[in-house]
Amino acid sequence: MSDQSIKFSVIIPTYNRAAFIETTIGSVQNQQYQNWELIIVNDGSTDNTEQIVKTILDERIKYVLIPNAERGAARNAGIRISAGDFVCFLDSDDVLLPNHLSEASNYISKNAEVKIFHHGYEIRNQTDKILFSSKHLPPQLNDELKSNNVVSPNGIFISSAIAKENLFIENRLLAGTEDYELWLRLASKYAIFHHQVLTSILIDHDQRSMKETDIEKLLTRIHLFLKYVEENNAVKTWIADFDKFKSVRFSYISLHAALSNNKQIAFKYLKLALAMWPQLIVTKRFFIIAKQLIK
Repeated sequence: MSDQSIKFSVIIPTYNRAAFIETTIGSVQNQQYQNWELIIVNDGSTDNTEQIVKTILDERIKYVLIPNAERGAARNAGIRISAGDFVCFLDSDDVLLPNHLSEASNYISKNAEVKIFHHGYEIRNQTDKILFSSKHLPPQLNDELKSNNVVSPNGIFISSAIAKENLFIENRLLAGTEDYELWLRLASKYAIFHHQVLTSILIDHDQRSMKETDIEKLLTRIHLFLKYVEENNAVKTWIADFDKFKSVRFSYISLHAALSNNKQIAFKYLKLALAMWPQLIVTKRFFIIAKQLIK
């Protein structure tokens, strides 16, 4: 067992998650490691989230109410007032396993030079069926991030000094990809390590904000994301093969358009993706898109 000398700031941004928030908070209170503060940032909820939070009496819990501004702004509000040595995040409809912070403390004590690291996670549905596991991830995630967002906000730990100097972009049109943009900025400057131990569960349900069904909103978000990345010379240089990076993003649009039966947009972005990176044709994503398009 660790010596409890490291303080963790757990930040929960929440918007209309009254049905989940109590369980999420409980998963923090049930940690084996107890030197933590929990910062709950209510992003302008219109349900009874505030009433539920205020019934939970724990001096380690800080509650902040802000006007609705999306999760990037909510996480930033928590980062700014955090007092821990490391910052970590938890979505308000997910849960930490009891070992989340104890494993982090032990990892830091053995790797004092590490400033950013990531624990393993699973995505499960509401019947506890495992839909995804991070077991395949390598010990360092920087190169993986050049292709896809493999980092879960629930799994990442960032030293407080670095977190406060590298905030999320608060453009609400970027919501859903604001985390990936930050991970890329961080990965262009720091090593991001992965400690493959399962410590958190992402719960897949119909109300998840990450479930994108509006193709026009998705188009706006991905193009805005690419604009931010392209305008950051340090990140663009670090990525190196920016055409491949854009191709993967365009194929993501094509996939979601195909799944939504919007074949015109799906064909358009698949064609753009292939023009930028022809090797896309041998990827699993290409075959999934093609299968959807010929239905």
